[in-house]
Amino acid sequence: MKIGILIDGGAIARWQLNALRTVAEGNRFVVFDCTNHRPQRRSAAHGAYYALNLLTIRNPQTRTAPIPADLPVSETVRFEAEREGAWEKLPDGLLGRMASLRLDAS
Repeated sequence: MKIGILIDGGAIARWQLNALRTVAEGNRFVVFDCTNHRPQRRSAAHGAYYALNLLTIRNPQTRTAPIPADLPVSETVRFEAEREGAWEKLPDGLLGRMASLRLDAS
């Protein structure tokens, strides 16, 4: 199978990497890497959320790591997301590229 993976900034969480390693045998990955991700705003008004995040969500499995060389990546496509107000969207050219690759899963 050819599996598409959408990542942000060249890295994925360790739990995601573990999942990819579980399905890696016999499959190939195509990585779509967004290179212009916007850093998150840290607002004092959301302090309780960030405190909860630090205490409960942050752990070794949610820390990010680069995609290792031993993962069967057949191609990496780097792209810049387009802005639409406060949102980011995939550019039409990238969507066309994804369609042309005929991915089995993404």
